[in-house]
Order: sequence, then C-alpha cells, then structure tokens
Amino acid sequence: MTELASKLFQFTRFKRGLDTVYEILVDQEKLFTNQWNLLTLGLVYGILYDKKLENKNRKGIIEITSISDRHIQDILCICYLILDDGRPPKEIYELMWDYADGGVQEIYGMYNETKNIDIANIIRDAEKRWNERVHSLHNINL
Repeated sequence: MTELASKLFQFTRFKRGLDTVYEILVDQEKLFTNQWNLLTLGLVYGILYDKKLENKNRKGIIEITSISDRHIQDILCICYLILDDGRPPKEIYELMWDYADGGVQEIYGMYNETKNIDIANIIRDAEKRWNERVHSLHNINL
C-alpha cells in the first residue's frame, strides 16, 4: 500500500452501484479480472468525459487500502487529487463513485453496441479529450 493511499483512503471502502453491469462485465463476460479494475476504468472515463451517475444505493465492496494492485491505488489517488477542490473527503469519495458509476454505465453502453470494449480506442480518444477537460477542473493549475 502506498503512503498516499493510506492517507487518503484509510478505512474507506470503494462503493459501486450497477450490480448487474459488474456481474455481466466481470463475472459473466470476464472482460475485467475484478471489480476494482472496472471501477477504476469507469472512474477515469467518468472524470474525463464528465459522466456522473448519482446513486444512493451503492454497496461498499472492499477497503481501498486492501487492494493489492498499487497501480489501482495510484490511479484512485490521482483521481481523488483531481477532484479535491477543498470539500470534505466524504464528499470527494461520493463524487468519485458518481463518476465511476457514470463511466461504467458508458462503458457498458459501448459494450452493448459492439459486444466489445476497445481499450486502445478509448485511450486514443482520451489523449485528445484530456487537453479540453483539464481546463474545466478548477483545482489544476496550468
């Protein structure tokens, strides 16, 4: 576990909605090896494209600090810092989960259209989109 992840997420569980989507993409189709990989992609996609889905019925799945993949922890930390505009941590977590659910919903929509998730295309589009999106994030100085 990274020091920053421990500081930002101690005793915090990642929460997710969209149970059916996770069941389909992770458990049935096996497009992701675990839930937090899908959640992390959804979070980054949601932030990048400003896709949010508010959901009051989310489930806490696993403590973030117990996720063994440091890359996932690093990405979650970066996303937290991107969204940290001075509001309380609990509000930032909820915003993270809103973006994650919004991103996962969009990814599931892509999958339903093509029965595929083209990660390479998502990355190419993200490289173009980031330059535009970064200007709307008020806590990043350019």
